Amino acid sequence: MVCWPVCVSVLLAVFHYLDDISLWQATKVCLRWQNILNAELYEDQWKQFIDRRWPLFQPQYSVTCWKIVYSKMYGYFYCMMHYMQAQYKLSKPILPVCCPSVTHVACEQ
Repeated sequence: MVCWPVCVSVLLAVFHYLDDISLWQATKVCLRWQNILNAELYEDQWKQFIDRRWPLFQPQYSVTCWKIVYSKMYGYFYCMMHYMQAQYKLSKPILPVCCPSVTHVACEQ
């Protein structure tokens, strides 16, 4: 995939409006976006994202890279959503899945 040559200040202005999941996904668009966001987002910001999104998460080890932890948590979250969607389709429970509009994202093995 080729990124269009957009001024860094314009990209940063757009990135400012994104939530944590969108920022994480933006790091996967291309190497340029990844480098820009890695320069702008520090470890403590990734930790804050985790604290807000998964307030019950307490690591059982010393974390050296919060972005990696965020990536794993994000992957597990969407694997669980995919599992819940599959269960909903099979059993048709009375209550719908909390986020039926979430599309399948490849799960980590």
